[in-house]
Amino acid sequence: MSPGSLSVALEPRSCFYEKTRPSAPQPRCTVNVYVADRGTELIQKFDANGVFITKWGGAGQGDGLFASVQGLAADIIGNVYVADANNHRIQKFAGTCAP
Repeated sequence: MSPGSLSVALEPRSCFYEKTRPSAPQPRCTVNVYVADRGTELIQKFDANGVFITKWGGAGQGDGLFASVQGLAADIIGNVYVADANNHRIQKFAGTCAP
């Protein structure tokens, strides 16, 4: 894999307060990490500990396929946006977290 062949996006999934002391609740947020591999045209999803969750994509022109992933982003409700340069589009993948 050559340098510069990966894109990464973080997805804030949920935040909650953990009461470590009665007077000082501490915020804890969980995140997922998305990695786009331009060599395989796959998007991979990992949890905050680096544990693999799922992957999708591949080379092509159809829905869910890519031709030169140039970047990706995730929003607070889990939608993932992938910039698909050679197909001249941005694909949106629906998240599983309700707004």
